[in-house]
Amino acid sequence: MAISPITKQILTNLQKEYVFADFQINSQGYLIKRNKRDWLSLETERWTAAIFDSCTLMRFRPLLSARHDILHRWFEKKYKPTSRYQYKRSTVMCDLEYGEFYSDGRNYNEEYKRLRDAIIPTSAEFIEKYSSMEGLYWHRVVPIMRGERDIPTIAPDNMLSFLTLTRIVAPENYSLFKDFVIEKYNAELNHIYVDKNGRPLRKGNPNFLDMLGSLDEILADLERLF
Repeated sequence: MAISPITKQILTNLQKEYVFADFQINSQGYLIKRNKRDWLSLETERWTAAIFDSCTLMRFRPLLSARHDILHRWFEKKYKPTSRYQYKRSTVMCDLEYGEFYSDGRNYNEEYKRLRDAIIPTSAEFIEKYSSMEGLYWHRVVPIMRGERDIPTIAPDNMLSFLTLTRIVAPENYSLFKDFVIEKYNAELNHIYVDKNGRPLRKGNPNFLDMLGSLDEILADLERLF
């Protein structure tokens, strides 16, 4: 997808902010900062919100994400999901405020300022928390063990990346967190989905059913590798 002049202008201006000073603009219209295989990224979704006689109104929605490659690569190579679900590329994500810009630039200055003021504090906090695996552990895994957050159950890679993180950063807590993961994993496999009348439709979260390899096999590999 070609980067529009307005998008390029937004990204170039964001690069001047202290939060994104070390980020580069890539060909997809993202701001990205790489460290070997790890990265922090400000991804952007852009679409036309309205069309007027002389210009279009573009909606610009940024999404912050971070990936710590070591937490994913070991199981992504071996345990492939079916085509119904694809692994997430990132370890953690955060939606940000969106902006709406006219293609002729008539509202650029005021809308950019509003967008910048909305996303910079959130971005700074996100980067501080999740740019290191230690920060990720303390802000995502520890609250789960304290009962302050739920384990993400959208798909198995969410759980496995956090379990791998615990194995590396805090091995003394691995067994405790492993128990959380096993309980939730099995709950997703056995969850009964019902229709609006309460009649059973199917058993099991399809994203977990599609995972090739048993949980015991996956955990054995994790413990052998780390």
